[in-house]
Amino acid sequence: MQHIRQYHGDTAKSIQMLDDCLRQGYEGRLALLNGQIIGYRWWATHKMNHPQLTMYRFALREDEIFAFGLYIARPFRAKGYAGEFLAETQKQLVDMGYRRLYNAIAFTNTPARRLNEAWGAMEFARHTVIKLFSSLIFCAGRLRRYDKLWM
Repeated sequence: MQHIRQYHGDTAKSIQMLDDCLRQGYEGRLALLNGQIIGYRWWATHKMNHPQLTMYRFALREDEIFAFGLYIARPFRAKGYAGEFLAETQKQLVDMGYRRLYNAIAFTNTPARRLNEAWGAMEFARHTVIKLFSSLIFCAGRLRRYDKLWM
């Protein structure tokens, strides 16, 4: 907990994310460095519901996952840890039988897009998402209430 307070800019948000993802039953991994948490990554399987999958009207098959929330604390960024963690979790997911991984990356998040492209990710769809009044989302012709698990 001390490490989260020290290195994660928004401690409350990191702890809330962890709590929300565990409560929803999402699967994930923690990135550790010398026994300390420096990041995390979450995913939903075909048996789980995620607000982005609903918004995009996207259904996963049994051998597919939707990854979200890849996060590395600021002091550890641009040092190769994200790439190592991404490679490690992708290998674990392949070993678990998943053959295709989908994720959503904000177009403005150039470092995340470059990282994923370096590991073989390809863009297959682009959606414009508009957040209205901090409580509504408009995407793909649909308006829905904002969900805090929307990444």
